[in-house]
Amino acid sequence: MKKVFLVLALAMSAQFASAEMTLLPSSHPIYGDPAKGMETTIIGYISNVEWDRALNESASRSGQKLPVIGGGVDITDEAGVVYKNACSQEGVSRHQCVVLTGTKKYHEDMITMARNIIASGAESAFPRFSGWFKLAK
Repeated sequence: MKKVFLVLALAMSAQFASAEMTLLPSSHPIYGDPAKGMETTIIGYISNVEWDRALNESASRSGQKLPVIGGGVDITDEAGVVYKNACSQEGVSRHQCVVLTGTKKYHEDMITMARNIIASGAESAFPRFSGWFKLAK
């Protein structure tokens, strides 16, 4: 019985070790957090695909890859809503004005808004968003 258990234990540990080694694909280490009582050692890796995706999402959230616009520029979103002179608000410098209409967050917010308007039956009160109503349906 001990022999069978030992063979199974060795087989299982070898299986986990080989699977673990194949899941360490790149050179982006994850370190243990000393603030959480962990040692500052490598506890895993992030693949290049995950690393690049996280980096792109972070850059998009912080506005680093968003187009900067100045005053007098009109913006049209994917559903045809036109924002006239989008950077004309007081207190907004031309260096701080970026186009958000192409972001995932803007799309999700507009779809949510359109669904809420449709649910309330007030579509006719907001003809400007008719393109979003079509996308939401």
